[in-house]
Amino acid sequence: RSIQAAVNALPAQGGTVCVLAGVYDESVHVHERLNIRIHGCGPRTRVRAVDDDGLPLPAFLITDSSGIAIEDMAIESGPRSAVQIHNSDHVEVRRCLIQMRDEVTIWQAIYSRGDDILIEGNTIEVLVPRDFRPPAGGIGGIGATSGFGSSLPPLLGASNAPASVNTPPKPVYPGTQTRGGIQIAGGSDRVRIVGNLIRGGMWNGITLGSLVEVGSSNPDDDVPDLPPGRDPCEPCAPVDLSDDDDQDPNRPRFVSAGDLYEIDIVDNRI
Repeated sequence: RSIQAAVNALPAQGGTVCVLAGVYDESVHVHERLNIRIHGCGPRTRVRAVDDDGLPLPAFLITDSSGIAIEDMAIESGPRSAVQIHNSDHVEVRRCLIQMRDEVTIWQAIYSRGDDILIEGNTIEVLVPRDFRPPAGGIGGIGATSGFGSSLPPLLGASNAPASVNTPPKPVYPGTQTRGGIQIAGGSDRVRIVGNLIRGGMWNGITLGSLVEVGSSNPDDDVPDLPPGRDPCEPCAPVDLSDDDDQDPNRPRFVSAGDLYEIDIVDNRI
């Protein structure tokens, strides 16, 4: 049972892959393909990114392709993006629960470099570690006795029952290391980010632009941010590490990977 095998088995003109409920430990690469829709059964379908000989991979990597849709599933990843789109067009990521493992990374949950992209109706958040216990004083607005995830509501009459007045929302795990959110890389055109719920993570909800190393001969060598390791306070929130702050002639220099055009960001909650 493999999503990758199903994608590989589709004819050249494309097709649909229905991913049944269950857990799929794999990283799916859609490369030089046309008109493929991969959809699940909501959060009951969970794809968990894996490593390749210790090298972390995105859960879904879409490269040099057109007309690709990822819909209606839970996607777990980290430290690489849950969904990475590269040099592709007419790609949609819709109605997915995207959860990033709380690990140090420069990658956001969705990283897209392409044209005519739609990112719509997703929930993007930090995966709560199984052994997480809030400290006595709480963390990031989470009380020491708060719970996470799906559970039965308190019974009618309790102060926090759904029928009570002015009840607090369920807590959100903020994370301490992963970035979360969405990044639209340099050179992207006609991108719509619509109706997503983005919560948790230590970086921007939505980041526009990316970097490329000066002198690189590979146009695909864009990166989300400056390489890690220059901030002595990691994994605290990143500080300003612009090129003007470090005059070491041996350090690689980075510039914008390109302008962005026609970016619509509408009705997101961050």
